[in-house]
Amino acid sequence: MPDKIKFFTADYRDKFVYIKSNKFLIGSFAVDFLNQYEENDNGARIASMRYDNWMLSSQMEKGYINDYDFLKAGKEILYILDVLPNLSPFQYLDIEAEKKLIAETFTKENANYILEYYQQRAKISLKDKGAMALDILPKGYADLSKEANKLLTRVKALLQFYENIGNDVIKAFEKLTEFVWGLEDLSEHYNENELITHAYETFGIDRFSIATEYATMTKGKKKMIVKRLHFRTFYSFILTDFFEGLALGHYPRQCEVCETYFLMESLRKQKYCTGFAPLDMTDGKELTCRQYAAMVGRKELAGNDPVKDIYTKRCACIRSEASRGKISEDFAEAAKELAKELKTRYDYDKKYTFKEYQKDMERDNLYQEVNNRIKKE
Repeated sequence: MPDKIKFFTADYRDKFVYIKSNKFLIGSFAVDFLNQYEENDNGARIASMRYDNWMLSSQMEKGYINDYDFLKAGKEILYILDVLPNLSPFQYLDIEAEKKLIAETFTKENANYILEYYQQRAKISLKDKGAMALDILPKGYADLSKEANKLLTRVKALLQFYENIGNDVIKAFEKLTEFVWGLEDLSEHYNENELITHAYETFGIDRFSIATEYATMTKGKKKMIVKRLHFRTFYSFILTDFFEGLALGHYPRQCEVCETYFLMESLRKQKYCTGFAPLDMTDGKELTCRQYAAMVGRKELAGNDPVKDIYTKRCACIRSEASRGKISEDFAEAAKELAKELKTRYDYDKKYTFKEYQKDMERDNLYQEVNNRIKKE
């Protein structure tokens, strides 16, 4: 059950966070999550796996259970656990142990056991007043009630935990990208007050259930005191990583060349990461994003690029709608391809004006064009 799931136990000391003996710079998990969310549609796949979970929770609230839906909910969680290792910090944790717990919990035998308890409980509720006053129970009911409630507590907690995972990945991605986009509206050189104000305007104030303790961690032959945090939700983990990083001057940015998110460790308004630019942009030459930017005459502290900004925000909105089920994955892919096509057209077609580009990239216009193309196929 979630109280014992150790996915979100992390040790903090100085500028680093330790998970399962692995050492990371604080703030790096928020950046990794932004980059990993879109790879292979990780975020959308996790967020979409919630129907069977919801169906079973709804049944249990009404006091009955269907063994078929009980098994499907377990399979849905196992699917989520197949995807989770693609996101930090799950690749460092004991996913197999959690899969074993899910497989042992969501069985037909357990479904029938809970159903039997529901049926017996319904009969108990029909006792006459005299039997109720004397607390007369059928033989074996007390043990059945005790064990069934233990099982119900575990099942309900697991359902809630994995329901939160789906909600959390969507919320975390939307808030973090909103923070990154909003950086462009700040002054040319950031200051700490601006960043903190912007962060609180973006995320608001959330109160989490986080257990804190001070513990001893051994590193080689050296022992050191660490602040150990136990998280109950993925969102609380990511938000803690973000704010703990921000307190150190660490925050995510998006490279304007390769569009990869990277971790800033200063208040400079840096535009480019230290990774390599896409080969299709450099004609096959290995150039860092900074080298490429210099080659094409971009400045490190260049002003905003409204064309790219419109493209980036539109693609983020498309991904968000897809993850929420408002549009299909196929439609989302077609919409992103069209957005890229329009951006490329503006870059190379001198007759295609910015106003035309801006209008074509509006949600309704873009989606209408996608529908028109689908109908022609």
